Amino acid sequence: MEIKSVNKQGATKVSATLSIKYSVLEENAVTTEVNGTIERDGTHVGTVSVYPDGKIVFYCEAGLSWAEKKSVFNTALNDAEKIFTPKET
Repeated sequence: MEIKSVNKQGATKVSATLSIKYSVLEENAVTTEVNGTIERDGTHVGTVSVYPDGKIVFYCEAGLSWAEKKSVFNTALNDAEKIFTPKET
């Protein structure tokens, strides 16, 4: 059997109440997309998807302040950069 894709899970705390739960898809040992569910105290408030070509999809439900949106977006970008940047050996 040949495994062609792997789905990894992870999470990042944005603030005391906000977090992003990630699903990272790898195909043939290459990360192809990062999808995140944005949560406030365990309740879904948005999604974020980042792709290796730079495409970003960011959606937030009503109720997040501009400061919270900026914080979530910046956190997701920083996390995606770490995921997509090749690690030096």
